[in-house]
Amino acid sequence: MRISRSLTMLSLVLGAASLCSAATITYGVSQTVGPGSLTGFIETDGTIGAIGTSNILDFNLLLNDGTTTVNDHRSNSVFEVIGSDLSATTTQLLFNFSGSDFGLVIFERGGFVGANFWCAVTASAGGVCDTAPVAGEEVLQVTGPLFTSPLSGTQAIASATTPTPTRQSLPL
Repeated sequence: MRISRSLTMLSLVLGAASLCSAATITYGVSQTVGPGSLTGFIETDGTIGAIGTSNILDFNLLLNDGTTTVNDHRSNSVFEVIGSDLSATTTQLLFNFSGSDFGLVIFERGGFVGANFWCAVTASAGGVCDTAPVAGEEVLQVTGPLFTSPLSGTQAIASATTPTPTRQSLPL
């Protein structure tokens, strides 16, 4: 009887844990950087709070400089998150452009070669994605000139496109 009751309690605990596990979240991206634009999606593993490279499962971004559009997606690009300035809520991806550490997020088609990329950097990492040592900024380059938008504080860089899961009651 005691083993049966212990197994019942264990199954309830495991069932509750599975209801609380994170589901993937897809965030829609629609940014303007200077005269350029960035649209598409970033999918995460559902982690809430500070996130890093390993939390990003997929992405597909269209980088546009007003003349040329480049498709930057998981299979043809590299991406990196450095620092703790990228965070996620159930409704938004946020980046702290005024972060005190060396923080950046970069998505670059074809590898880290200096063309066709979107980058968000903190004030202390200014100049990493371009040659100008500015405060926090977004940087976009599509085959030609760099476009920048200086930003400060924590800004939403994407918004959730999938419904957030609701908590369910456990049957008694």
